[in-house]
Amino acid sequence: MTPQELEAILNGTHGDPFSVLGPHQVEDGWEVRAFLPQAMDASVVVDGTVHPMRKTRSEGFFSVPLARDPGAYKLRLILWSGAPVDIEDPYRFPRLISDFDLHIHGEGTQYESYRTMGAHLVECQGVHGVRFVVWAPNAEVVSVVGDFNDWDELRHPMRLRTGGV
Repeated sequence: MTPQELEAILNGTHGDPFSVLGPHQVEDGWEVRAFLPQAMDASVVVDGTVHPMRKTRSEGFFSVPLARDPGAYKLRLILWSGAPVDIEDPYRFPRLISDFDLHIHGEGTQYESYRTMGAHLVECQGVHGVRFVVWAPNAEVVSVVGDFNDWDELRHPMRLRTGGV
């Protein structure tokens, strides 16, 4: 991760936050990175073991090195209010729309785009949530905002795929 990538995450201008946030294989193992401006402190919980994260930027950027792939981990936060909360890290999940769906969308033969575009309830790796897909070919960044993230457009930027999706 470069300093420019980190600044882009903090400023909400990174076009592919999944390339920076979440679990990443590094030279000597794995690293989990998270942008959590709502948190005073954070840890990664893997199979019941708590791994404290280091706050590397005061804006709320945290990271922790791990010896192995963390798999289905959770983030344990201490909010600025002092309240503890466990959350799923949205950046640990794989892509949920296929390359084939993107291809037929791009060629104009996706006749049932309502099945892929928009908001859909899904279950991924045993976690219930919502998959959001939008076509915004001229957008640099699209974020999901709501009361779940205090309407903060910096916290949940979406993954950019091909063809403006």
